Order: sequence, then C-alpha cells, then structure tokens
Amino acid sequence: MCPSCGAKRAVKFAEHIYSEVIEDVPHRHTVFTIQKRLRVFFKYDRKLNTILFRAAWGALSQVLGIGERELAAIFTLQTAGEALNYHPHLHGPRRELGRTTPR
Repeated sequence: MCPSCGAKRAVKFAEHIYSEVIEDVPHRHTVFTIQKRLRVFFKYDRKLNTILFRAAWGALSQVLGIGERELAAIFTLQTAGEALNYHPHLHGPRRELGRTTPR
C-alpha cells in the first residue's frame, strides 16, 4: 500500500469518526496489547484477532465497572510496532465516564 494513500485513508476515516460517530463528550485514548511470546500465534492465525477485540472490550468494561452495552469505544487493529516488527495491538478512543459536558 502506498504510504500517502494510506495516510489519506486514515485522515478521512478519522474525520468521519470525529464528525459523524463520536458524541461531543470527552474521550480517552486507550491501547491494548498482548505479551510478546503470544504474538507468533496471532501472526499465523488471524482469527485470534477477534479474541483480542473481545478480551479488550470485556477487560475495559470490567475495569471501569460498567456493562459491556454501556461501553462507548472504537478500536482499530494495528499489527506493527515502532521497529516495524509484528506486534498486534488495539488503539482507540473511549468515552470518558462521568462527564457528559461537550468538549
């Protein structure tokens, strides 16, 4: 994939999420990752990514003490680390709890 095309697509996606999807309330950036020794399994069995999403969703709702249906978050899967090594992890904004005032 062309880096500039990928960047354009990322900017368009971010603009859509910001203007059409996310409510006008405070958000926090959240990251979920897995242990280094488990990465090889995710590399060769991409179906495990679904488990990563579900585990992140469940862990976040449990840590925040809210039901999974109350959680407001959008996660995206990234598969490369800073050194461009295989490193599956999730990034995304989640609604900050207890605050409903506009940004």
